[in-house]
Amino acid sequence: MRRPLIDFALNLSEQDYRKYKAISYSRIKSYLTKGAGSLIAEPDEESESMAFGKLVDTLLTQRDLLDSLYYVVDIPNVPPKVLEVINIAEQSEIDLNTIDNDDLDSLLSSADYYNNYKPETRIKKFREDSSELLRVTSNAGNRIIVTTSDFTEAHTLFKSIITAPFAEVYFPELTDDIEIFYQIQFAAYFNGIKVKCMFDKIIVNHTKKYITLIDFKTTSDLEIDFIKPLFKFKYYIQAELYRYILSEVLDEDSYYSEFTISPFTFIVGNKVNLCPIAWEYPLDANHTDWMNAIKEMDINFNTGQFKYYPSTLDNKAILQLNINDKSRVF
Repeated sequence: MRRPLIDFALNLSEQDYRKYKAISYSRIKSYLTKGAGSLIAEPDEESESMAFGKLVDTLLTQRDLLDSLYYVVDIPNVPPKVLEVINIAEQSEIDLNTIDNDDLDSLLSSADYYNNYKPETRIKKFREDSSELLRVTSNAGNRIIVTTSDFTEAHTLFKSIITAPFAEVYFPELTDDIEIFYQIQFAAYFNGIKVKCMFDKIIVNHTKKYITLIDFKTTSDLEIDFIKPLFKFKYYIQAELYRYILSEVLDEDSYYSEFTISPFTFIVGNKVNLCPIAWEYPLDANHTDWMNAIKEMDINFNTGQFKYYPSTLDNKAILQLNINDKSRVF
């Protein structure tokens, strides 16, 4: 009997998925690159390239949410001193749209904003110089502000991906026999330890009994050189872990156990080169670093020791340099 794939998914909001207690690719990557301390460290701030990639992902996987997530606008230019005051206000959670003159004067004084001016003069100057930017932030609300030029770049890359030579394979039309899922989440166990994943896109062909796994990547490298970021950002972990999780989830089901799960496919685009390539990850590739990392992360959590890798402590923090290891990319 045919079953929709969504029946096996976690079906959580993105916020709840982030809170869901299971080990993810991003936690494994941080653990391997930053050490055991990453398990209790605050998340890194989002970089410009990460923010751009997320915008492209939204265009590809959640276009219906675009207007509720992003506010596209030409951001007005403001003097650096005004930006300094706005940044201080944001850090202090002060609403500059509603602040009264006395409190604003104190804020401007603490920010050393034209302290040689009379209070009423500098207040007037600040309100005039900041009015357009504050109007933009007020209109944006909780949405992410994106410049028109950045959005145009993202949309151009999006169009290049959906019209690429591989489009008929990875962007098929919906039919009664084809299901397409975006941002779909699953969880399973690896050596008794819970792991989770969220696919950008999955295509289920019920007639051919074939499941296609897709992840979208933006890169500053040429698309043909994807091997560089594959190892630099350890995307190979994502390919192997995600396919493992879905296989574990579906293997015991009488309907889906007959399906073939495709090689994990990275659809890679560069906003300048605009020559997208769909890279299929080899089925026979298996890296042990992430497998060992999951086991060690579990030990760290159980012991409450977040300074060393457990295997490092087992050797009394005495290790041998492997200068022939070509898997590291610096």
